[in-house]
Amino acid sequence: SAAAGYELDNTPTYFANVWAIHHDVADQVLANADAAVDPERAASELVTHKLLIRKEADWASKFFGTGKWGTDITGVSATPGSGEVAKWSDTTSGDPIGDIRTGKTAVLESTGFMPNTLVVNQSVFDALIDHPDIVDRIKYGQTAGGPAMANEQTLAALFGLDRILISRAIRNTAAEGATNSHSFIAGDNALLCYVPPSPSLMTPAAGYTFSWTGFMGQGNAFGFATKRFRMEHLEATRVEGQMSFDQKLVAAELGYFFSAVA
Repeated sequence: SAAAGYELDNTPTYFANVWAIHHDVADQVLANADAAVDPERAASELVTHKLLIRKEADWASKFFGTGKWGTDITGVSATPGSGEVAKWSDTTSGDPIGDIRTGKTAVLESTGFMPNTLVVNQSVFDALIDHPDIVDRIKYGQTAGGPAMANEQTLAALFGLDRILISRAIRNTAAEGATNSHSFIAGDNALLCYVPPSPSLMTPAAGYTFSWTGFMGQGNAFGFATKRFRMEHLEATRVEGQMSFDQKLVAAELGYFFSAVA
């Protein structure tokens, strides 16, 4: 029989950094809280939320930018040239269905793997569900008395993808006490990529998130844990959250990136 083989890339490395944040619940606050209020629970939710924002920001910096993937496409308002497409918010010239199809074919031809996941931010998602080409494709799918629904599931089916993920996380970049300056963590971009249904060291993927699951007794897949302990000199209980992970771009050829597409 003919022999077949494969090679492993042993060059890339990863390191699961530990991120931690805490909130102190003062004894006086705890004593003054109404019965329906649980300050320690609220503190736990707060530190969890902050850690998840940190993780989302790390993901965006690692994966959601130009110069990272096998193909970069830029959205433009004028007539698109090479490596450009009309913005999907352009209801006249924008062609998101055709652009996604082109990206899927390009990745499939160069790797043998069909992209199955599209990641967008809320602004891009809004542009997609309002685009007349997409509305026209789904408007006859409504049931009696109900509207045709343009959501993640219908868009995924229309694009021939397994799923569409929407980054809705925001952050305030203003200094504490200053006027708020909120913005989406993920810019007006879109990432078309291949993500295997079951992760494995031997399975190609656009990227992986590695978690240090054994640290501090963390038994979950996210490397996340919370703990509480006394800070006697502060007369408070400290609620601390920790998350240990590294997000690594593995195969640039399995990603097709649209920047400023909305």
